[in-house]
Amino acid sequence: MIPSDCLTTSCSALIIAHPGHEIRVHGWLELARPFVFVLTDGSGHSGKSRLDSTTKVLKKVNAKQGNIYGRFSDKQVYAAILNRDFDLFIRLTEELVDILTQLRVELVIGDAVEGYNPSHDICRLIINAAVEILLKRGHKIDFC
Repeated sequence: MIPSDCLTTSCSALIIAHPGHEIRVHGWLELARPFVFVLTDGSGHSGKSRLDSTTKVLKKVNAKQGNIYGRFSDKQVYAAILNRDFDLFIRLTEELVDILTQLRVELVIGDAVEGYNPSHDICRLIINAAVEILLKRGHKIDFC
């Protein structure tokens, strides 16, 4: 359940693996105007970024780009997984913890584990780890 005080304030964050996933929660995006974090540029096999479309959506609803925004290509994420570059994901989680702390985020919404696309699954693992760290540090934070 989304806390009612997070519906229209900047205390929320949307963390997604790829551009376009924000459309799944467009109504909430308009109400909450969250900080939006996008792990990849959505280039997939084509190599062409889809980040511009997400940027346009965020501008229309007055949502805010997070510091992590299309940082990796899909190929870079897949290579990190295949090369067992777990430090990349650990550093990303630590950075996200710091950012969420600075922004005083109280609600995180993000991609679910689905067992099909590894970037989606990694995104959820990063969300869960970041929230667990924040909870252990005594932060009030909810997530789904």
